[in-house]
Amino acid sequence: MRNFIIKNSISKFIFRFNEHLSLNRLNPSFSKVIFSFVFLTIISMATQAATFTSTANGSWGSASTWDRSGTPDVNNWPNDKVIINHAVTGGNITMNGTASRITINSGGSLTLSGTLDVVSSGQVQVNSGGSLTANNLYLNTSGTGTLNGTIIANSMHLDGAFIGSPTIIVTGNLLVGAVGKTDQFTNLNLQVSGNMTVQNAKLRWTTGSVTVGGNFVLMGTGDVDVPDGGSLDVLGTLSVSSSLSIDGPNGPGSGGVVSWGSGNVILSGNNEGLNNCPLTYSSPFDLSTCSQALGSDVTAPVITITGNVNETVTLGDLYTDAGAIATDDTDGDVTNNIAITNTVNTNVVGSYTVTYNVSDAAGNVATSLVRTVSVDTTGLNAQSFTDCPAEAFLIQDKLANLYYVQLAT
Repeated sequence: MRNFIIKNSISKFIFRFNEHLSLNRLNPSFSKVIFSFVFLTIISMATQAATFTSTANGSWGSASTWDRSGTPDVNNWPNDKVIINHAVTGGNITMNGTASRITINSGGSLTLSGTLDVVSSGQVQVNSGGSLTANNLYLNTSGTGTLNGTIIANSMHLDGAFIGSPTIIVTGNLLVGAVGKTDQFTNLNLQVSGNMTVQNAKLRWTTGSVTVGGNFVLMGTGDVDVPDGGSLDVLGTLSVSSSLSIDGPNGPGSGGVVSWGSGNVILSGNNEGLNNCPLTYSSPFDLSTCSQALGSDVTAPVITITGNVNETVTLGDLYTDAGAIATDDTDGDVTNNIAITNTVNTNVVGSYTVTYNVSDAAGNVATSLVRTVSVDTTGLNAQSFTDCPAEAFLIQDKLANLYYVQLAT
C-alpha cells in the first residue's frame, strides 16, 4: 500500500510540474534543479521506514497488533523497524536490508511456525526476558547483534557476530558458520539435541556451558574457546580438523572441561586438537592441565547379588527375590537405584532370570548381573488314590489344588 501511495504521489508531482513549466516558460536548466530538489524531497519523505510497535498479543500480519495502520515489511525497501512487547505469532519472515530491525523486549515474544531468514544484514535483537521461537532460524548480520532471553529453533544457523547472555535451545542441528565472525557471549547456555558444526567462525563465551546431544565438528577456519569453569559436553563424537584446536581463552594453562561420549577425539591431520595438549586424550579432558579432569567421576558402580546366583523353586510356590546391593566410589551406596527385571513365573516349569542394573549420578553404567531361577516339580507330594487301581497314584499341585493321575511304570 505504501509503495502504491508513493508511486501515485510521484506521478501527480511530475504531471503538475510539467504543467507548471508549460504555463510559466521557466529556464530549462533552472527548472531541472528545482525538479530534482523537490522530487528527492518527496521521495525522502514518502519512503522513510516506519516503526511498528506491538500494542497487543496477535499476528504479525494483523493490523490490530500494531500501533499504526498496516503491517510491518522488513523484506522490501525502505525496510521497517519492529518493536515487540507482546506475544506475536507468524509464519515465515524474510529480512533483507540493513535498515531492517526486529527488537524483542522483556515480556515480548515472536513465535513463527516457519522460518525467520535474515538474508543480508538485518538486525534481530532479543533483550533479557524476551523470546524468539521458529522452526528454522537463520541469523546473519554484518554488524554486532545482541541475543539475550530465550531462543528456540528446530534448525539454526548462527551466521553473524553476536553478544549477550542467551539460552539457546536447538532441537535439531546448529551451524555456526560465517567467515570472519566472532560470537562473544557473556553467559551462554547452549543446548543442541542434534549435531553442531563450527565452520569458519569463532565461538567464545565467558561463563556457561555448551551441550551437544549428537556429534560436534570444528572445521574450516573455525575456533572454539572454552572458558575457565565452563564446559563443552558432547554425547557423540568430537572431531577437530587439521591445524584447528579447541582452546582455553588464554591458550595453554587455561580453559574448562571438554567431554565426549564416543571413542577418541577424531583428529584430521597431525594436530593436537585440544589446547595443543600432547596426545592422547581421555574424556572428560581438562584444557587447563592437559589431562583427564581431576575429580571427574569415570568409575561405574559395582553390583553384588545377595544370596545364591542360582536358585530353585518348586512349581506353585511363592518366589521372593533376595535382591542385590550396589556401591559407587563417588556416590556411595546406590542400592536404592538398582533397576530389577524379574521374569520368574512359578506357575510354569522352566528357567528364568532376574537382572540387576544401576548407574551413578555421572551416568557411569555398572556391569549388570543376572540370577538364574529354576522352577520344577521337586517337592510336590505324591499319594495313593484309593478309588483307582493300585498301580495309580495321585500328584497334587499345591498351588491350584488340582489332581493329576500318573500311571505307575
